[in-house]
Amino acid sequence: MPHNVSKGFTLIELLVVIVIIGLLAGIGIASFTGSIDRAKIAELQSHVDEISLAIKRYTLDTGVSPASYRLTDTVNGLVTDDGVPGWAGPYIEAWVACPSIGWTYWLADL
Repeated sequence: MPHNVSKGFTLIELLVVIVIIGLLAGIGIASFTGSIDRAKIAELQSHVDEISLAIKRYTLDTGVSPASYRLTDTVNGLVTDDGVPGWAGPYIEAWVACPSIGWTYWLADL
């Protein structure tokens, strides 16, 4: 009497494997998305720190704080000589790029 032996997987086994893979992928994508957001925040914080240090160096060299309270005017004074005695800049690069959020702009053009 021949015995009928199946060498494949049952539908239930395949569905269980697909569900497990889907759950693992969902967990991985959720944690990856959080790390991208943290990286964007760290990048922007780095730009703020860079501008803050440039203002401090400007103040130490010239003995006065930047004349303007508008950020764009202040940063322009850090990039180009605005006639202040003691200016030893540029104190910051003339551009800031944030490709992670789609920003690229020339500070001197603001």
